[in-house]
Amino acid sequence: VKKRQQRVMMILDSKNVEYDVIDITEPGKEDDKEFMQSMSKARDSKYPLPPQIFNDEDYCG
Repeated sequence: VKKRQQRVMMILDSKNVEYDVIDITEPGKEDDKEFMQSMSKARDSKYPLPPQIFNDEDYCG
């Protein structure tokens, strides 16, 4: 997961795209975790795995 996160951040940085990183494993981020799980689409598993990309509340991938 960490390598995928680093790759996504590297791509966004190379395109000069501003972003906020939200670590859903931190205490107090339960609402963000629930938001990610309910708004994103999983490929093969029950819940999607990070990183997930949103533009405000719009799911991007």
